[in-house]
Amino acid sequence: MKTLNLVLFALSAAIVMSSVSHAALLSDNFNTAASAANYVVVSTDVTSSFPTYAYDYSVMGIPSAPSSGDGSTKGLRLDANFSGTPQAEGITLHTVQSFSGKYTVKFDAWINVNGPFPDGGSGSTNYLTAGVGGDALTNNFVANTGGGGWTAVNGENGSGVDYRLYKDANLQGVATGQYAAGTASNARNGLNGWYDQYGNVDVSNFPVQGVNNGGPAQQNGTSSKGSFGMAWHQVMLVVDSTGGSGGAPLVAWSADGLPLGTLDAGLNGAFNANGRVTLGYSDPTTNQSDNPPLSFVLIDNLRVTPEPASLGMLGLALVSASMLRRKNAR
Repeated sequence: MKTLNLVLFALSAAIVMSSVSHAALLSDNFNTAASAANYVVVSTDVTSSFPTYAYDYSVMGIPSAPSSGDGSTKGLRLDANFSGTPQAEGITLHTVQSFSGKYTVKFDAWINVNGPFPDGGSGSTNYLTAGVGGDALTNNFVANTGGGGWTAVNGENGSGVDYRLYKDANLQGVATGQYAAGTASNARNGLNGWYDQYGNVDVSNFPVQGVNNGGPAQQNGTSSKGSFGMAWHQVMLVVDSTGGSGGAPLVAWSADGLPLGTLDAGLNGAFNANGRVTLGYSDPTTNQSDNPPLSFVLIDNLRVTPEPASLGMLGLALVSASMLRRKNAR
């Protein structure tokens, strides 16, 4: 118990420290179309996988993002496999600005899912992606390509591999020990109890979209426990270019304060953490959403900030918490 308390204290301290205000290296609330100048767009098909800047998401009944602070409801919308011939598609935005050393990426994210719930409608399994070390050329596309260290999560627990870590194009397996949920076969599945704080959203009564409020008949039911969709989440990537094994890069991924995983470039394959921050949306199958206007990702209030060297402890705490959890589960 003493060891557990020490690990939890270290983890809590790291997360609290990460909230300390630092001058932003990049700050974008996506309230105007001028945001487009901050990004390089890489898309499989720009006519059906595209960004919309200054999108007013209140028209979909979605409330202001938690980090907005002023009640504004404009942000970045990403669509994939929206129209035309159904095919696997993805879009990745790379920041024009590059980052290196120790820094933190924070943003608010919403995955909108076509119902009915909890399982979602046809073609509902699409992924929010976020990462570092981008090269302004590569699409972080969960089907087959990627660059740097990056993460992916779908909205409705639709694949059994719902929470994902990637090194370049390589999906990381549970045996690598990089997922905070542990090394059980279902550690990447949203139904694993580690993710229980997410989901259980009553979509039937959702403003505008919900069937009980005049929305489409398919927008009914309650989202699955552990699913990331139909709610705002505050996502964080803490990067330490020398914080991993043997001084390799380390990236720690969390959302709403819950550790989700770490990428350690010193173990199980290397990746570059210096480069562009990436944000994206992927539909990895040819099964197009049965209602594309309901299937999209929102990103708001992106901030990239420098952090003191001591924030490397967040990654160490995530690893320690994961190891301890696996030990106690035996």
